[in-house]
Amino acid sequence: LRACADIADAAAAAATATTDIDPLAPSSTEAAMLACAREQAIWALGNIAGDSAKLRDLVLSYGAMQPLAALLASPATRPSMLRNATWAVSNLFRGRPAPRPALVESVLGPLQALVRYSLDEEVLTDACWALAYISDALVSASAAAE
Repeated sequence: LRACADIADAAAAAATATTDIDPLAPSSTEAAMLACAREQAIWALGNIAGDSAKLRDLVLSYGAMQPLAALLASPATRPSMLRNATWAVSNLFRGRPAPRPALVESVLGPLQALVRYSLDEEVLTDACWALAYISDALVSASAAAE
């Protein structure tokens, strides 16, 4: 949490006063704290999902994949948030039984783009792990159908 406070302090120091400020918009400090809380929540979801297939399925049942896929696809996602989101997605595809193949559709494109264009080693590693887990799940599903 200290790191979140430091980020908020830096954001507040960097903010410039203007006359066009929306009184209902969060301050730069509030926005930085919110971003930090989101990042911690993503880490927590990835950690829970990585504990067991049962917990992973519970996290998925609450719709965690769509917002994570959106973060992976957004060029505005901060590097640390992207690292956490990619790691969380890899945990959401890890384990047996594999999650529903329908979940793959929302995240496959963003993962492919990360592997193709990211220069961040952590993002690349976790994106490759996610794709490996997805491949394994699809092969298992195909073999089971035969």
